[in-house]
Amino acid sequence: MAFSRRHVDPVILDNLHRLDPHLEPRWNIDKERWEIYRDGKHIMVVQSINGGYQPLDNRTIQKLFIADTHRYKNEFEFIRQLHMEDEKLSKMKIKEQDEFVRACYRDMAPFLRGRKSVTAKVQDA
Repeated sequence: MAFSRRHVDPVILDNLHRLDPHLEPRWNIDKERWEIYRDGKHIMVVQSINGGYQPLDNRTIQKLFIADTHRYKNEFEFIRQLHMEDEKLSKMKIKEQDEFVRACYRDMAPFLRGRKSVTAKVQDA
């Protein structure tokens, strides 16, 4: 296995070390995935449910917590806080997308006023 230095968001690294100071993220060049190690031993590959790439974020910390609730039982409140931050971010993204769609509609409205829709017939081959 080949590992390289790759930038880790300091906030994520701090949160990871808050959960367990012995956890260390490493970038695996061969797999093109983040991996988590504890005291030099492989703990997990950071990837989505379908095996695709997933960045290091709060989901990684939450997965570590779920995988070993006995070890991290004192950090339940911390994990709950991360979950609430993720929910807030998700709501903000949804609000931003809604506002974008509304802005597009407002910008297009003058062009669309008075136009009639046209339905094209599709001929069978």
